[in-house]
Amino acid sequence: MAYRKTSLCQLDDLSCFGCCGYDYSSPKVVTEGIEKNTIECQQCRTHKEFASRPRAGQRRWCGVCRNVIFIRDKKGKLRVCCPLHPKMNKGKEMRKKQDCLINYLCKTAVAFNSWSKKKQERFLKFLKSKKLDSITYSIGMDSDKWLKEFEELEF
Repeated sequence: MAYRKTSLCQLDDLSCFGCCGYDYSSPKVVTEGIEKNTIECQQCRTHKEFASRPRAGQRRWCGVCRNVIFIRDKKGKLRVCCPLHPKMNKGKEMRKKQDCLINYLCKTAVAFNSWSKKKQERFLKFLKSKKLDSITYSIGMDSDKWLKEFEELEF
């Protein structure tokens, strides 16, 4: 199965992992969970080893998948990602189907993909005005918070 792309997953200043977990706790606790995942990833020699570790793909107590980590992009910006995602592996899918909803898109991404370019631009401007970090952005995307707020402004 190929993943379904949306431009909301990796914006210039934000990374979304909203679909990589559920019932998220506080941003602070989610950050701590991702930091632990990052350490586990750094201790593995390969992505295959990371994918094969015990409980890989299961959720942490904070709600986030154990495969979600922090990385620095080419510009030095801290990003949130899954090292097993095809975008991180030259198109090769390394996520396990039993662990990930590979074809899932959140309600916001589905709506965004159906909008006109002008409405998409308004939504991106709305997000930028919120001055979000990736953790708060992701939790809000998962709960449809940003979609609901935007739709209230639009009507």
